[in-house]
Amino acid sequence: MPKVDHLTSLQQQGPHAHPREAPVLEIEEDMIEAKARRVLHAEMSKRLEKGPMEEVMFKDDEEAARRVLQLEKRLREIAKIGVIKLSEEVRDARTRCGEGSRVLGSEGVVGIAKKSMMSRAYGP
Repeated sequence: MPKVDHLTSLQQQGPHAHPREAPVLEIEEDMIEAKARRVLHAEMSKRLEKGPMEEVMFKDDEEAARRVLQLEKRLREIAKIGVIKLSEEVRDARTRCGEGSRVLGSEGVVGIAKKSMMSRAYGP
């Protein structure tokens, strides 16, 4: 029986431990992981495309479907108008706040209040 002490440590570890075969195994694993990521991404995009709510269409009654679609259209328009009004109010409130701070700053009211507060805290 021949002795095995003439084998290198790589040869003793097995056939897959050869340095030339290791990159091949890593490439195969990377390809499998990439394919899995593609599949998951496709499923997620389908789910997002569909939306959070399921589509409910009246297949038998066209009149009911038409009424529901008209109602949804009106509600979308109302929501759009509400968002526009809200953003206008926020903008107006910000401008009023900015004008008020400029007026107080120009009159020196803010500085006087700070001086009086500091004099009360630390003395005259």
